[in-house]
Amino acid sequence: MRTAPEGVSAYSSAFDVTPHGLISAIVTERGLIEPVNTQMVHQVIGLA
Repeated sequence: MRTAPEGVSAYSSAFDVTPHGLISAIVTERGLIEPVNTQMVHQVIGLA
């Protein structure tokens, strides 16, 4: 099913899958998660 007007060349997938090796930090409303690991995620979102 077409989702863009005729003549428009655009592609917008539902998900942007970035290889994990290219992610050095995650910016959230609660702070910066760097380095990106389970411990830091828990610390920043308040689970630690």
